Amino acid sequence: MTVGRFAIGLSKLRFLKSIGIQVRDKSVLDVGTRIGENASLMKQWGAQKVVVCDPDNESLQMGLDQGYLSKDTTYSITLQEFTENAHEQFDVVTFFQFCLPAHKEREAFSEALAKSVKSDGLVVIKKLIFLSVFSICSTAIIAF
Repeated sequence: MTVGRFAIGLSKLRFLKSIGIQVRDKSVLDVGTRIGENASLMKQWGAQKVVVCDPDNESLQMGLDQGYLSKDTTYSITLQEFTENAHEQFDVVTFFQFCLPAHKEREAFSEALAKSVKSDGLVVIKKLIFLSVFSICSTAIIAF
């Protein structure tokens, strides 16, 4: 099932709460985490486990240095590489489309998203649309 929703400029965690997605006692994979501020908040708000992956070493190192990320749950690889090497699946997978993979990689990325979520889990994809004064978020929630 896919449900479209709209919101204006919310942080990832506030956004998840605003559309009724709870992370308490859930395992979460945050794809494209950057420095991990939202991953840190998800952990503080009761997520059982938060794993992050992002191919941007520099951003991840900043997150580690600032204490947002934990070395044992931070992976400096693409989602496709993560799912090839990990056998774990998650209750909630979040991906905020600031940087969508190149067109030729989108099918493999979509397959990796599907592999990373449990059969009864959720994938939350938030796409930002920038306008001149504010941003609008279009969201797909995919239940498995």
